[in-house]
Amino acid sequence: MINDHYEQQVQNALKVIKELEYEEFVRDFDNKSTGFMWSTDPRTTEIGNKLLEDGHSGASFAYTLRECQRRLKK
Repeated sequence: MINDHYEQQVQNALKVIKELEYEEFVRDFDNKSTGFMWSTDPRTTEIGNKLLEDGHSGASFAYTLRECQRRLKK
């Protein structure tokens, strides 16, 4: 079960992803060597910069984007 704080982080990330028009990028992201956490793709950095106020660690940011990816695939 997702707690309210985490759900808000996912909603914030989805909002940013849609604002930047990066739905396809996140949905289809499949870099197995770096994942979202270590990605050097400028789009990942741009998403992260817009979510600084959410206070993500690298792991929580990556986990949040994986949940966004799961939802975008539906």
